[in-house]
Amino acid sequence: MGADPARISISGLSSAAFMAVQYDVAFSASTIGVGVVAGGPYNCVYVNVGGI
Repeated sequence: MGADPARISISGLSSAAFMAVQYDVAFSASTIGVGVVAGGPYNCVYVNVGGI
């Protein structure tokens, strides 16, 4: 389709926004931007098992 693989951006809404953030962190070298709408920050679901 003519897309430049070195200039990828991703966006998501709600649960897809969480995935967009994860993708951006995992592939930050090739991602130029991320749009997050009604999502959350990276690693926000980290749970301290001893603290529950």
